[in-house]
Amino acid sequence: MRKAFATPMRTPCRPKTTESKDANKESLQVYCRIRPLSQTEPSCIKVISDTSVQLTLQDTNKSGKQYTFKKVFTESSTQKEVFDEVALPLVEQLINGKNGLLFTYGVTGSGKTFTMTGSKQNVGVMPRCLDVLFNSITDYQAQKFIFKPDKMNGFEVQTEDEADRDRESYLRRNNLTKLRKNNSQEDLLSARSKDSTRITVKEEDNAYAVFITYVEVYNNSVFDLLDTAFENEICQKPQSKIVRDDGSGNMYVHGATEVEVKSTEEAFEYFYKGEKRKRMGCTTLNIDSSRSHSVFTIKLVQAPLNASGETVMQEKHMICVSQLSLVDLAGSERTNRTKNTGQRLNEAGKINQSLMVLRKCLETLRSNQQSGVPKMVSYREHKITLLFKNFFEGDGDIRMVVCVNPRMADADENAFVMQFAEATQDIMVNPTPLKTTQHIGLTPGRRKANVEYRRVLQMLEEAKENDPVTHVPFDANVIYNFGPCPQIESFSNDQDYNKALINYLEETLRKKELYKADIDKRRDKFRASLVQFQEEQLLNKRDKDASNARLEHETYKIKALEEKLVKMDSELSSYKKKYDEVNEDNKRTKKELRVIEETNYELKRKCNLAAHENKKLRKEASNHAIISNNENEIPQTPESTTPCPQQTLTSPNKSAHSVVVSNLRHNKIHIDPRDQWLDHQAKLAVPMNTVLQPSFRKRKSFDNVTSPKEVRKTTKYCLMTQSQDEAGDLETQLYKGDVVPTVGGGAQIIFNDVETLKQSSPLASPTSPKQRTGPLYPDIETKCSVAMEGHSYRKKC
Repeated sequence: MRKAFATPMRTPCRPKTTESKDANKESLQVYCRIRPLSQTEPSCIKVISDTSVQLTLQDTNKSGKQYTFKKVFTESSTQKEVFDEVALPLVEQLINGKNGLLFTYGVTGSGKTFTMTGSKQNVGVMPRCLDVLFNSITDYQAQKFIFKPDKMNGFEVQTEDEADRDRESYLRRNNLTKLRKNNSQEDLLSARSKDSTRITVKEEDNAYAVFITYVEVYNNSVFDLLDTAFENEICQKPQSKIVRDDGSGNMYVHGATEVEVKSTEEAFEYFYKGEKRKRMGCTTLNIDSSRSHSVFTIKLVQAPLNASGETVMQEKHMICVSQLSLVDLAGSERTNRTKNTGQRLNEAGKINQSLMVLRKCLETLRSNQQSGVPKMVSYREHKITLLFKNFFEGDGDIRMVVCVNPRMADADENAFVMQFAEATQDIMVNPTPLKTTQHIGLTPGRRKANVEYRRVLQMLEEAKENDPVTHVPFDANVIYNFGPCPQIESFSNDQDYNKALINYLEETLRKKELYKADIDKRRDKFRASLVQFQEEQLLNKRDKDASNARLEHETYKIKALEEKLVKMDSELSSYKKKYDEVNEDNKRTKKELRVIEETNYELKRKCNLAAHENKKLRKEASNHAIISNNENEIPQTPESTTPCPQQTLTSPNKSAHSVVVSNLRHNKIHIDPRDQWLDHQAKLAVPMNTVLQPSFRKRKSFDNVTSPKEVRKTTKYCLMTQSQDEAGDLETQLYKGDVVPTVGGGAQIIFNDVETLKQSSPLASPTSPKQRTGPLYPDIETKCSVAMEGHSYRKKC
C-alpha cells in the first residue's frame, strides 16, 4: 500500500521521465481579453466568435488576420466571468494539491493590472482567488504557527507548545498592532465586493494553512516586496534575492518572506504593503505603469490529522504543498512611441528583453515538442523564466490571459502579441495528478467523528448537571483506528516491506478482535444501563402523574381563592368609596359647625359688649351732665340699649355749636375684664380729664417700651397719640391690638382697632386753621418703635 506523496513532499516536482507527444497531454491555455474603448475611437479588433478575433492593421484597409484562443472576453465581459473561466479551476486544483500558474501578457495600458487586481467594486482575479480559497477551507484551517517554513521551500509541523511560543513571540515583536495599511488602498480593503463561491474540499481530514509571498523582477533582479529591510531606516535598498532549486528540483526565491494568513483581509494587508514598494512610473502611454514583473504566490500547506482527528500528524513526509502563482507581467513598449529617456528607457529595454527571453523559451519548447529533437531551453537568461522553469516543463497547469487595447494606434504591437500568444497554445503540458491523503491507513471522517464526539460529551455533561439522578453514564469514546499503514518508501527492499506489511495486517486483525470484544462489552453495558434507565423513567412517570393530580387539585383551589379575592377586592373598593364620601360629608359638617360656633361666639360677645356699654353710659349720663346755656335744661339719658355714636343737647337759642354729651365707643369694643392691657402713652401727654378718657380695669402704663418681656406679660396693647386737627382742637388717637407671643420668646402686636377722640370747648369761636402757626403740642410723639428679639415692629400713628 503506497502513500499519495513523494518523500519528502514540499511542492509537487516535475516527472522523472520525459515523454513525447501523448494523448494525455494538454495544451497551454491562452485567453484573450479586449479592453473597453470609447465609441468615438476606431477599433482594430473585431470579435468573430467566442474563440476567435480579427485584427485590422493601421496601414491597410484590408481584412486582417484571424487569431484563435481558448476563449475571447469582449468589452462587456465582467471580472466574475473572467475569474470563473480562467482562475476558478486553478483554485480547485490548488486545494486538491496541484500547482498552477496564471500570468497576464500584453502591451502597456492594455488592462493587465486591472484584470489581475481590479478595483473596489469590481475586484480582479487575485482577490477572488483568495476569497474562494478561504471560503472553502475556513472550517479546516489549522491554528497559526502549526506549520512553519523551513527556509528551504519546505514546511514542518510544530507541536501545540511550540506554536504557542512562536505566537507569543510574534505578538511581542509586532507590539500587538496590525500592519499599517496603504491609505490609497484602505477603501478597497474595507468596502470591496467579495466572491462567495465555495469549493467542496475532498480531504476533510486534513488541516490547511495558507502562506503568501510577493516578489518583483526588476532589471533581471528579484526583490522581496515583503522584506523587512524596507522598514529599516539604515538599509534603504534591500538586497536582491537568489532563485535556486530545492532538494526536489523545484525553483523558488531563496530567502523570500513567507507569511501565514488566515483571511483575505489579512492577505490584502500584506499585498498593499508590497504594492507601496513596487516600482511604478509614468510614461506617455500609461500614467501608472509597472516597471517590473510582479509575482504573487499563494501556497496551500495541508497535512492529515492523527488517528483521533484532533491534532496534525508530525511526520514531515505527510505534508503536501501546492502553490498558485499570479504573475502581472510588465507591458512591452516601443521607444518611438513612449519617447522614454534615461532610467525609463533602461527599464523599458530590460522589460522588452525579459519578454523576449520568455517568448524564446516558449518557442524552443514548442519546437522541441513538434520536431522531437531536444534543444536546450535558455531558462537562465532571465530570472522570470528561471523562476517558472518547473511549470514550463510540465509541473502544474499554466494559463495565460492576453490583454489587448483595441486602439488603432496599438494595432501593430497587438499583432505581435497575438502571434506569440497563438503560437504558445501549441505547447503541450503534462497533466499533474491530484495529490490526496486517503490511502494513509487512517479512518476517513475522523475529523467529523471527533467533532461529534466532543458534542456528545458536552451534551452528557449538560444532562448530568441538569438531572444528576436519572443521568445514564455512557462512555462516548468509540473511535477506533488501526494506525498508519507502513510506506514502501521507508524500506530499502521489498522483502522488508512485505514483512512489515504482514506484521501490520496481523496487528490489525488482533486489534479488530479486541475492538469487537470491546464493542460487545460496551453494548451489554449500555443495554443494562438502558433497562435501568427505563425502570427509573417508569417510576418517575408514576410520580409525575401523582404530582400532576395534586397540582391540578391545588390549581383548582387557587383559582377559587383568586375568584373570591377578586370579589372581596370589589367589595372593599365599594366600601372604601362610601367611606370617602362619608368622611368628606363629616369634614364639611365639622367646617360648617365651626363657622356657626364662631358666629355665635361673635354675636354673644357683641351682645355682652353692648349691654356693658349701655349700662356704663346710663351710669355716666346720670353722674356727669353737661351744663348748657340753658341751666334749667335737664340732660337726656339714653333710653335705648343700642349703642349711639354721639348724643348732643341743644340750647333754646339754637346755637351753631353743639356739645358732645358722650361717646359710647370711648371704652373700646369688647373689653374683657380678664385682659391685661399695656397702656403705651405718649410723652408729655395732655390730660383729657373728660369722659373721653379710656378706662382699663387691668393695665400697665408706660411711655417707652424697652423690653419684649413687658409686652409678653400682657394680652392687649393700646398706643395713645395726640395731635392738633385742622380746627386747632386736641385729637387723641388710640391704636389697639392683641399681643401674640412668638416661638423665639418675643411677642408681636396685631392691631385690629383705631379710635379717634376729639376734645373741643363749646364756647370757643371758630378759628381758621390758617390763623394758627406751629403745632399746639410740639413734644407729642407720633411714632413709636418696639424691638423684640432682633425684629422691629413700627406703628404709624
